[in-house]
Amino acid sequence: LACLAFASLGMAIGLLQVDCVSRRVLSPGRLLAKRRREYRYVVEQSVEYNSLMIRQFVGGGRGLYDPKFEGGVWLNVGRGDAGEMRRVVADVLDADRPSPVIAAIEKDESDEFHSLLLGFPPKSRSMPFYERVRVPLAEFCELLAAEYRKRDA
Repeated sequence: LACLAFASLGMAIGLLQVDCVSRRVLSPGRLLAKRRREYRYVVEQSVEYNSLMIRQFVGGGRGLYDPKFEGGVWLNVGRGDAGEMRRVVADVLDADRPSPVIAAIEKDESDEFHSLLLGFPPKSRSMPFYERVRVPLAEFCELLAAEYRKRDA
């Protein structure tokens, strides 16, 4: 009897996942909430998938990218490293270099700040790896804006 009850419950949950059944059983408010949860899940999965695909692309492609070594390959530019930050800004503004790929914006584990992850295209075709740089988001954007203002003046 217990097995039959569990099987019935499983079928009922499965049927509620089908939208045509949900429209007949659920109230409009609950149906809207259910659909919002489903849409949020789909968007979150899409964002995660695209983020991984960008990291794979920047990491050299499907055959060369290894997520286990992801953390060790990024050049971490610290909040107080003004010289290295200026070099990254100069590389971004260099007309002879292709523009970097924005790989991600992520929150630092240690504090409340965000980091911008940039992938600079390889300088030669023989080296498939992008130069990967992690910079503090706010400081980098402020320095980049200051450099743009200098160029416009």
